[in-house]
Amino acid sequence: MAIPGTVFVILCIELLIIAYLDFRYKTIKNIWVFVNIFFGIVFFLSWPEYYFFQLNTFFFSATIFGVGLVFFKLKIMSAGDTKLLMTLFPLIPIDLQESYFITLLFGTVIIGGSVLFINIVKNYKSLFEILVTRNFTHMRDFLGSKFSFAPVVFIAWIVFGLANKTRIVF
Repeated sequence: MAIPGTVFVILCIELLIIAYLDFRYKTIKNIWVFVNIFFGIVFFLSWPEYYFFQLNTFFFSATIFGVGLVFFKLKIMSAGDTKLLMTLFPLIPIDLQESYFITLLFGTVIIGGSVLFINIVKNYKSLFEILVTRNFTHMRDFLGSKFSFAPVVFIAWIVFGLANKTRIVF
């Protein structure tokens, strides 16, 4: 299965804008949910050979909703990130959703791990004090604030495109 080049470019531009806004303002506006729903309708009508209205089309969206709800309650992931990913996955042809998910997962681990490593290096004295005193109440302060996730989604989309360039059809 392939992805229409127009769809890839539209989503690339959208994710770039969202990444910038999320990085700058630390929030993803609800308008992007409606934009993705609009794109979904347009994509399903314009490219019926790539988009199928089936239950499994929404598998990753449903999974992201469940995991995102838990992560939101644990204050690991924001609601905006969850809504973005929930509405993004149906815009990806079903045969490519798993590939993008894996790319996004690896990108999250690499970028999130890098942010964690940098925080450890920058705050190693605080970490040592926390571990010695066993006062873990300040561990959240040590780890830093949540990082903007939309740039990770955008970077993963670019890497996904490069890895699947023969499947992007113009």
